[in-house]
Amino acid sequence: MTTELLIDAIGLIPEDVAADAKLGAPLPPRKSARPTAKRRLRRVALLAAAVSLFFTITAYALGVPAGVHSWTLSRGFGQDDFAFLPYYERQVGFPVRAVEAFSNGYRFREMTVMHSAVVDACGNPLKEYPGLLLDYEKMGAPELHLSAEPAALSDEHNAAPPTATRELDGVTAAYRQSAYLFVPEDYELSAEEAARAAAGELTVSYGSDAVQEQTVSSVIFCLDDTRYCLLTFAAYDADFMYQMVQELLATP
Repeated sequence: MTTELLIDAIGLIPEDVAADAKLGAPLPPRKSARPTAKRRLRRVALLAAAVSLFFTITAYALGVPAGVHSWTLSRGFGQDDFAFLPYYERQVGFPVRAVEAFSNGYRFREMTVMHSAVVDACGNPLKEYPGLLLDYEKMGAPELHLSAEPAALSDEHNAAPPTATRELDGVTAAYRQSAYLFVPEDYELSAEEAARAAAGELTVSYGSDAVQEQTVSSVIFCLDDTRYCLLTFAAYDADFMYQMVQELLATP
């Protein structure tokens, strides 16, 4: 490692960590560099669900979507120490509003840098960009996911209509609760599923290893040129989700 890189790395270590560290002592423990295949597929499905919340998917013609949005997570280390958030902000190139714990009991578990790409129906990449994914956990409840991405990347798309919207401290937060059908790439929709999708009652996400229908609750908002999405596989109402947005907005 060059001197310049070493100095830069030391400068990214949180002050409280650096103050307690001894020469040669290891950094706080990090998760495995390569999540299991099952976990990675689940995360990809989660991000695909978030995509559907942000973008309008054209109605199926001959059973083939008009466009395909593909998200791929980086294979770098995930970090389970929230104090390293400034380091990860440097990695993605923009500040991120996040909390270590929400008042409803959800607590930070891990953050991971995402390297994402938007591709067309032929698989050609249109745009590539970094983002940050933070996972939260609560005993007896599904995981909660907070993603942060550059807001300008969604300007060319039409936003899908939300279930409800609310102004929170001058920020418009869009809440949505939807039924999602996760299916393999070669899956053919039944007549009923196609009808529900055409009516906007079902969002289909291709790329999972099995067919599974789940309820997704999410809330989306933009702040300081960054687009945030809180998402979970649970039927949480709008007030529950909006409370977490307010806590994020109150973060310096």
